[in-house]
Amino acid sequence: MLLTENPGEIDWFSRQGGWQVLPLRRLSGATDARVKAYRKQTRAGILPPVLLWWISGLDCYVILDGHDRILAAIAEEQEPPFIALASVDRHRQEAHSQVAVDRYRTEQQLIPPGNVEALAMSSRCLARTLIEIRTDYHPTRAWMLPGGRAAWDAASRAIGPGWCEHLRHSTGYAP
Repeated sequence: MLLTENPGEIDWFSRQGGWQVLPLRRLSGATDARVKAYRKQTRAGILPPVLLWWISGLDCYVILDGHDRILAAIAEEQEPPFIALASVDRHRQEAHSQVAVDRYRTEQQLIPPGNVEALAMSSRCLARTLIEIRTDYHPTRAWMLPGGRAAWDAASRAIGPGWCEHLRHSTGYAP
């Protein structure tokens, strides 16, 4: 669920929740040389993974590395390989996993012998539950930029002067 319509904007209302992927820079064109090269790698099955970071405050992933790789995979109608960074609470995950496994063992004892369908359904339910527990991310932490707002304003002017002009016209704020 790559967010491409309005770069830098997330629409939580029409997208039905999170799990979206937000690019951190303007995306290349589909005919750019790097995208073409990555399309060949995609077809060959050797595309390096896209590095994502789950940010709880945005309720989505951001692309840290692999903007052109994700475009190439999408152009080839394949799901790109991903590595996702996220903050997790291992103790909480272990406790929830143990509860799920205990519940599964209890269910298994209640299923009549020979009821293969019920056994399979119970096993699939455990697998789904364990996957959900594994992706139960902790809130993302953030720290103030040393120098505060003045440092942020200076960095934003240095990195993206065009962005500063856009911000000045759209909001009246001038870093």
